[in-house]
Amino acid sequence: MQIDVSPPAGLHRTDVIVFTAADSVYLGRFLMPFVGSLVAHNAEPRLHVHLYNPTASDVALLQRVRQQYPEVQLTSSHETFSDDDLARRAKASPKQLWKSLYICCSRFLAARVLQQRTGASLLIVDIDILFNGNIEERFSGDIACALMLRPQESNLSKRALGGVVFASGSAAGQSFLARACDDIERFLAAGFYWFAFDQYALYRSVQRIRASERRNLVSLLTEHDVSFDFVGDALIFYPKGALKHENEYSSLAGAYGEKRGEVS
Repeated sequence: MQIDVSPPAGLHRTDVIVFTAADSVYLGRFLMPFVGSLVAHNAEPRLHVHLYNPTASDVALLQRVRQQYPEVQLTSSHETFSDDDLARRAKASPKQLWKSLYICCSRFLAARVLQQRTGASLLIVDIDILFNGNIEERFSGDIACALMLRPQESNLSKRALGGVVFASGSAAGQSFLARACDDIERFLAAGFYWFAFDQYALYRSVQRIRASERRNLVSLLTEHDVSFDFVGDALIFYPKGALKHENEYSSLAGAYGEKRGEVS
């Protein structure tokens, strides 16, 4: 993993950096709508993109973002991995191949490095989400972390949503992210397969916060924060699974992607 980050001038731990990660396929498909929606609702946002096996086209796309959206404070990092190395691991499930699982897990490791370098608060999100509001207004104050929990799920890996996670720059926020990353590092080193392990690690990290402190440190995301069906004025639209192929998402993403002369 290579991360070369010069923190923006005047960066404070309460400032929020939006962190996302993608391989070439997802970057090419989702980056422009993602950035367009971010800029539409947030003035001078800070964005960090972590790339997997980046190509020259990926680097050019980031440069295109810088040119079309100069108000975005954009930084990036990258890492490479071998498909052969992943293939030698334990057999994966058709629901989530090892490549997808590796990216979902290791992005939190990259996010931790970024937070250690900058001391800032991070909003860690999937690249196929769309912003629908001002993130600074929601992710501020004294909360250490924010995520969507689903304690009724019998599957431990579904009790936390990994696609929208906030970790503040406070000591408590950095500890929350670090605990999840410690579990993820051990999991990736072991090489066995566990569906959506990143979400299980996040859930475990919340559970390790003392019950008496959780109410003050953990902010639970609700449908008012994250909408899976693009309803209402939720802060983030999250097209899980096949929803990203639906017309409603495609139309909205296309509108953001076309802003400022974007062409396909």
